Amino acid sequence: ARVFVDISEQLESGRELSVALSRHAHIFPSIIISLVQVGENTGRLDEVFAALPGDAIVNVELTNYGTVGDDLAERAVQVVMRHNAGERVIFSSFHPVTLHKARRACVRAACPAPLALLTGVFNPLKLRNDWLAPFVPHRIVHAWAKETTPDLVRRIHRRGQRLNCWFGRDAGETAADLLALAAMGVDGVVTNAPAIARAALAAR
Repeated sequence: ARVFVDISEQLESGRELSVALSRHAHIFPSIIISLVQVGENTGRLDEVFAALPGDAIVNVELTNYGTVGDDLAERAVQVVMRHNAGERVIFSSFHPVTLHKARRACVRAACPAPLALLTGVFNPLKLRNDWLAPFVPHRIVHAWAKETTPDLVRRIHRRGQRLNCWFGRDAGETAADLLALAAMGVDGVVTNAPAIARAALAAR
């Protein structure tokens, strides 16, 4: 609880979320802090859609973990609808409250974008959030590539859901690892390693 109080105070004082999280690097994995920094440095969502080709599929991770009471989900849905991008966007979050808010915002705006639950450890108690899955509205599960197994793929598909994997260059993964994920039958990959992804596609 003390950690969340500190993060909240840092945000209220005007510091960026990545800075607030980095004060507690013993709790928050470096990859999470890096992902938050990427989001902060990318610019506004409007600018992202303006810069992307019209057929790009976009994962919009709602990272308001320290301020879940805000209107981030509602504002993100408004931007997506303004760009007529509801068919090519996935809203994702580790936080169940944020996903519930995103679902309500999508219903109100008639936005068809699916929701994805990001799985893993993202809390000060170091508990996995997978057990929340039955209580959280989502059609897609985002799992770490290194934690993905053929059994996990089968279980997700049996539930009628899709499985996307986070595949990161900072995790030391290779094109061969990406091809192995494809062979398992994962439905998609979210990555910060486009060169590795292109190499894997060329090798198929």
